Amino acid sequence: MNVCKITNRGIINFSKKIREQLNLMNGKLYSVYIHNNDKSIIIEPSRDETTHNQCVFHQGKITIPKEIRNLLKINANEHFIIKGIGEKVYLRRGD
Repeated sequence: MNVCKITNRGIINFSKKIREQLNLMNGKLYSVYIHNNDKSIIIEPSRDETTHNQCVFHQGKITIPKEIRNLLKINANEHFIIKGIGEKVYLRRGD
């Protein structure tokens, strides 16, 4: 099981192993949004027509926007389970 931790500024640092497994690329633009069914955070490559928050993946890190952190009541140092399905990365609170 892959796990990550969020900082107080909303930054998630992905290990090299996870970046390679999920094909996360430095400098690429990603959409970040909430999956309504289970309140997971989804990160996927951005499409031009997207209305989701867009973030740049840089140096193995991505920032989860403050409005998403507020909606999900995410605190600093919370752990998330990482799951990749296709091009999407799902972040679900760890138990």
